[in-house]
Order: sequence, then structure tokens, then C-alpha cells
Amino acid sequence: MKQRIFRTNNDWTGLILRMTLGIVMFPHGAQKLLGWYGGNGFSNSINYFTEMAHLPLIIAFLVIVIEFFGSLSFIAGFASRLWSVSMIVM
Repeated sequence: MKQRIFRTNNDWTGLILRMTLGIVMFPHGAQKLLGWYGGNGFSNSINYFTEMAHLPLIIAFLVIVIEFFGSLSFIAGFASRLWSVSMIVM
């Protein structure tokens, strides 16, 4: 199981898809985690998700972590299958 998650294919399609998704999702995660690109930052994003969107704290935290670290992992090509499933569930 572990070998299938970290295995990659040597083709351009996967690279282009991973880079596109990583580049698109990185600003969203950076807004929520770091406050870059006009974002609110971590504490304000957590407050928004828990108070305005009525999400549980753990879900709000996971949304921020998945968007930021998942996008960086897509760009780096690390555990793309794991992060893909996480973003779909998100």
C-alpha cells in the first residue's frame, strides 16, 4: 500500500496536472494560513470557519492545512495521491 501512494508515473500529464493544481491552490492556502495575498491569516480564518460557517474546529484546521501543505506537496511531487484524496474530501 505504501509503495502505491508514493509511486509516480514518468509522463508529462501528471506533472502538468500536479503543477496546475498546486499553483492554483497555493494562494488559497497561503491566504488562510499566512495572511498572504490579502488573506486574513490563521486565527481569523479559524474564527470564520467555526463561527460563520459553523464547521467544527478540526475540520477548519484541516481545510487550512490541506490547502497550504497539499499545494506545496503537489508542486514538489510528494504523496500526490494522498493529497488528491484529501482535497477531494475537503
